[in-house]
Amino acid sequence: MEVLAILVLMMMSPFVTSYAFEQGLLATSNTFGDGNSSTWYLAEGSTAWGFDTVISIENPNLTGVTCSITFMTTTGPLQYRDIGLPSQSQTTLNPRDFLGERDFSTKIQCKEGKPIAVDRSMYWSCPGTTQTEGHGSLGVTSPCKCWYLAEGSSNWGFECWLLIQNPNSSPANCAITYMIQGEGPRTFNKVVSANSRATFNMANDIGAKDASIKVESDKAIIAERAMYRNSRRCGHDSIGTTSPSTTYFLSEGTTAWGFSEFILVQNPNSYQVAVYITYMQSDFSEPVQKPPFTMPANSRQTIKVNDDLPDRDLSAKVQASGPIIAERAMYWNNGTGEAGHASIGQPSPNMIYYLPDGQSSQGFETWTLVQNPNNEMVGIKVSYLTPSGKANVYFTDYIPAQSRATYNMASNLPDSRASSKVESLDVGMPIMCERAMYFGNRSGGHNTIGYSPKQGNVLIAEERPIKDETSLWIHGVVENQTLQSVMCVHIAATFYDASERVIGSKSGYTNLSVMDPEDYSPFRVLFYDVPASYHHYSLAIEYQISETQRNKDVVVISHQHYTDTYGYYHVTGTIKNNGKRTHDYSEVCIVYRDSSGNLLSTYSTFGELDSLAPGQSTSFDASIPPSWGADKVSSYTILISCES
Repeated sequence: MEVLAILVLMMMSPFVTSYAFEQGLLATSNTFGDGNSSTWYLAEGSTAWGFDTVISIENPNLTGVTCSITFMTTTGPLQYRDIGLPSQSQTTLNPRDFLGERDFSTKIQCKEGKPIAVDRSMYWSCPGTTQTEGHGSLGVTSPCKCWYLAEGSSNWGFECWLLIQNPNSSPANCAITYMIQGEGPRTFNKVVSANSRATFNMANDIGAKDASIKVESDKAIIAERAMYRNSRRCGHDSIGTTSPSTTYFLSEGTTAWGFSEFILVQNPNSYQVAVYITYMQSDFSEPVQKPPFTMPANSRQTIKVNDDLPDRDLSAKVQASGPIIAERAMYWNNGTGEAGHASIGQPSPNMIYYLPDGQSSQGFETWTLVQNPNNEMVGIKVSYLTPSGKANVYFTDYIPAQSRATYNMASNLPDSRASSKVESLDVGMPIMCERAMYFGNRSGGHNTIGYSPKQGNVLIAEERPIKDETSLWIHGVVENQTLQSVMCVHIAATFYDASERVIGSKSGYTNLSVMDPEDYSPFRVLFYDVPASYHHYSLAIEYQISETQRNKDVVVISHQHYTDTYGYYHVTGTIKNNGKRTHDYSEVCIVYRDSSGNLLSTYSTFGELDSLAPGQSTSFDASIPPSWGADKVSSYTILISCES
């Protein structure tokens, strides 16, 4: 099996790069704010009224990070101590230990500016029983002036509470519009104080109604909705969305096992829309399409999925002739009273998801629901990131086209806590993901969508052609700006004459066969016997998602440089195997730069020993000719690739 180790050593001047040629993975869409995923907001939160709150933070990075935490209470902000998060780990926080009994919102920032993911779970004892119920939701990455919440009811024994977080230094003036099922819209004006959280009861505004909600503000805010039923025996919660879309996906869903499922569709437009729902089943049978229906302007519609497709595990795709919002609510009864959970949907599939909360101990069940909306089978990887980051596990699977798969955390990580990371392993084949948790023998449960940060690209960051009398060398650097490890990065060069006619093609691979997020690797493509008609070239890049990360066993322990009497620039040194396995054919890859940090050329060579046992060292000597810019080298970077 091939593995990889990299060491970067800088000489004289820093490595500065520019980016071009964007190709690769699809960009992601964020349904709940377009901010940097290093900052998170949680509008709902309480340690009063019999509630307990747990905040979960996922650090998917390969390095540890530090987070600052601010609680926004009804009396103003309170700053909590900074907390450290190990690499690839889950951290949980109980605000009661700091706040006592309070209602609050939360702001969490990664001080290093790296992506993290945050969600919040709340628990309470059901009145008149010994049972516990709960609800939870992912946070949002930025405030916004407009929010939509498809679900909402103050009828049928429900309480419906709108939670608005104002992280600004001045009050926010909000217009709350209830889109009432069967009646039409009604608008109410509210004010939320600076750096605080306000709570509004739907029944106080419109009485006992079913309604979707739209929140518009003169300041950027965050909106959530919490609902309770039967004297709070049942409850669920969800963030809102800032992005109406003609398509919404709902990964979780079942009408089996005693569950009742409802899809809530909000039409915020001033015109009628037609709505189409497709159910994708977990038994991998053909998708089922519900007959289309129409929705009036500014309205809400409720669909009971059990009436359409009983006794099935399923996902749903909701499409409309105009931009809409879709949520899903589910209810069940384990014999001690009705419980429920709900979540907003997502408008587009993505390549990677983070799910901060998760537990398979103390009576908790954690289920990961993965929807494949593609027309082909897709490979996925599910990773569980533990509190220490040192006992993480992962597995891979394949999901047939247009279907849903369900994974129980306890099957791979029993009696533990963990965040989840779910990735598509097939480039251009994005997926959907949610997480459902149950506890107390399913006396309660909660659910949330996964978070998909903005995904970068695997791209050619720099390239420089060097031509001699007969040949053309294209030296370059590829950078992995995605959040996944990639492998088999292939660079194809096409050569043209002045009239754009193709006169040849060549290809090559990066020197590093596996590249982790933020890694870069040199490459070279050689075109022999260049025709006289040659005028210019173009580059294209292809790659695969890697199931494993790079290995760091082989390191550079010394290096030096000199120019010989023929003008060749040499980098010599020693590499050592610090690992516990033998590594073969250790390749030393070097990127050379001038005094301005511009790429001059790249080169690779091997250590003198073909095989390195644990603790063993070997020397290397890499040199470039004057025609490659040997006389202009001001800095170089060394990277190591090897096999074991």
